[in-house]
Amino acid sequence: MSSKDCKPICSSTATLRLKLSHDNRLGAVYDAVYTFIDSRRSSRKASPSGQMAVDRDTVSLVLFDDNVDTAFENESLSKHEELLTKMMKFRPCGYNLYNIGIDKASEIINKYYDASK
Repeated sequence: MSSKDCKPICSSTATLRLKLSHDNRLGAVYDAVYTFIDSRRSSRKASPSGQMAVDRDTVSLVLFDDNVDTAFENESLSKHEELLTKMMKFRPCGYNLYNIGIDKASEIINKYYDASK
């Protein structure tokens, strides 16, 4: 993830700081995650009737190499800038053990699953 073959696009002012500290594959991932959260948040602002929708969407981010870290867990999409800051605390290192990432993601899904969402 430290390779510089993919870099963040930084299409928003909030993600410009990725160029300074995460100008690599991981920064591109963070940029994509932030863009997804921001798009999802924006699309949920109003219901079809024009009234504000109740936003109960949450997001978790699991990062893994040879260890697993949870950057944030079950956080509201409304704190998107704060979520980017939390992501940026993590830097690429180690090698990929996909199974530990999948195990942690499964644990979080089972912990917070709500069929009403």
